[in-house]
Amino acid sequence: MRKISTISFITTITLILASCGGTSIPPNPINELMESLPKKGSYTITLDDMDLKGDQYEHKYKIYQIESDSTVTISYSKRIKVSDDFFMLHENDMGMEVVSRTDKGAINSLISPPGFTNFVGNKNFGEWKEFYLDTVNVVGYEDSTFWVFNETNSTLASELGIQGLNISLQEYRTFQEDYLFNRPFYGPKTATDSTKYGTRSPHRVRYYPFFYSRRASNRNFYKRYSSSSTGSRGGGGFGK
Repeated sequence: MRKISTISFITTITLILASCGGTSIPPNPINELMESLPKKGSYTITLDDMDLKGDQYEHKYKIYQIESDSTVTISYSKRIKVSDDFFMLHENDMGMEVVSRTDKGAINSLISPPGFTNFVGNKNFGEWKEFYLDTVNVVGYEDSTFWVFNETNSTLASELGIQGLNISLQEYRTFQEDYLFNRPFYGPKTATDSTKYGTRSPHRVRYYPFFYSRRASNRNFYKRYSSSSTGSRGGGGFGK
């Protein structure tokens, strides 16, 4: 039986000496994290946590490495210092895939729902099951068919933060056909300012309240850039 294991993952972020004698933070620190992973095989990296320590923003990442026999090894980065701009770019991406590599070597560096690149829709990890067919309202097969992880990988739903969320075949095909390798995808809107996945997801708030309570208790969490920042936020891509 395949097992999902969790190990400690340490990655070193190199600080570049600035001409003034201080240090500067790499504009895209995730590249070094990608470089530390094996050159072959598939993986998914999600944004596991964000924080503000003093006047410095930080990210923490969760890494899922998939072996050739479909064994999944889960590890975590240490907290990595990120620039204000980089933090702002990804403030809506809590729990989301920030970069993934498929078993064919294709890199998806656009923001995607957790597990959508390598796990959901992959028969090695589960299957699509039809649970309900509304003949009165003529609900189609794709809207009544949902993803279910198999027994061996049943804990993946919790690890990915999508336990309790119904992922329909229609939603997945929309991602595959219109968004994968093309543009960020946060799932359908659940309210005017809420999405199914990411920082603004009610599901994320319910199941992972620690980040939100920490953010609410820190008055300066967004103050450092909110007064001077313009333009859209979120949806950035990692990788080369």
